[in-house]
Amino acid sequence: MARTATRPADEQEDELIEELAEEAEESASAAPVVSDSRRRRMLKRGETLPEANVSAPVRKDKVATREVSTSDGNFLTRAVRGLTTYFRDTIAELRKVSWPTREETLRLTWIVIIVTVITAIVLGIISFVFSLLTAQVANPDNATLFGIISIGLIAVVAVLWLFRERLPGGGNSSGI
Repeated sequence: MARTATRPADEQEDELIEELAEEAEESASAAPVVSDSRRRRMLKRGETLPEANVSAPVRKDKVATREVSTSDGNFLTRAVRGLTTYFRDTIAELRKVSWPTREETLRLTWIVIIVTVITAIVLGIISFVFSLLTAQVANPDNATLFGIISIGLIAVVAVLWLFRERLPGGGNSSGI
């Protein structure tokens, strides 16, 4: 049993829309066609439009579909065609890229290397200091002393945080 692709009512609606579009094209004069939004604005202002400028109604609820034929091939050929289209589009987009010059590339590479080395040195120093503090806290002879120092440092940071707006240069002018 064969299935029909479209309903007869859809075909009649399509034919009616095509006829209206043809009539609008035939009746249009040399004046340009006015868009729907412009026509509504002009009517809202009280301006009148000549009949030749009114375009035929267009169905916007119907989704445009393409006809599927047997020449599209099997699954494998469609997949290969899709891949070639993907790579062709990718190459076309890469040609649109504004690539940096050799000098810009070298300058930016040196900036990245320098920032990476400085960050590694700073993190290494912080890690070394914390490993020393951890070793001293773990030592039973100095545990009390370093515990008191740690609590004192936490208290100093907390007080500075609470009163940061009263410190010179501590007020944030942006209000954040």
